[in-house]
Amino acid sequence: MSEYKLALSNIDDLNRRLKSLSAAFSKKGVHRGLVNAVSPIKKTAKQLAPSKTGKLSASIGHMTLSQTAKGRLGIQHDVALLIGANRKKRKDRQTYKHIWVEFGTEAHEIKPWRKGVKKSVSFGGFAYAKVKHPGTKANPFMAKSLAAHDQDLVPRFWQGVEQYLERIDR
Repeated sequence: MSEYKLALSNIDDLNRRLKSLSAAFSKKGVHRGLVNAVSPIKKTAKQLAPSKTGKLSASIGHMTLSQTAKGRLGIQHDVALLIGANRKKRKDRQTYKHIWVEFGTEAHEIKPWRKGVKKSVSFGGFAYAKVKHPGTKANPFMAKSLAAHDQDLVPRFWQGVEQYLERIDR
């Protein structure tokens, strides 16, 4: 299982600076900075993602977390982004697939799960009552993408904030 943690060294200084600004501006400015900081991470993750059908890489994006989602996750900041396979592509969500690929799966048994429907699983034209899946090896493409860009995050964040300031200054 792969895990990647990011720590910003001067987060207290950032919070002090942003609190001096109006609440609306700070949220928009921080959001713009975060979006700018994560854009190369998304691009690299799309390149590193396995692409049998292309749906997984096409679904990689970011989304702003709602107040409810931040509360569930224990996030206390005003603005938070979730990066991953969270965009719907071709009527399918790919989040489950992202988790399987990123962390791998253990060996397990696949059984039919729908009640009142056929009691077999079909693979390759053959029907089975149950199938033993050997599991899959982890391919931590998102963790690799984060690691490749962790040095660029803070400068890119400030670059995004500066772009926002220039845009509203016009």
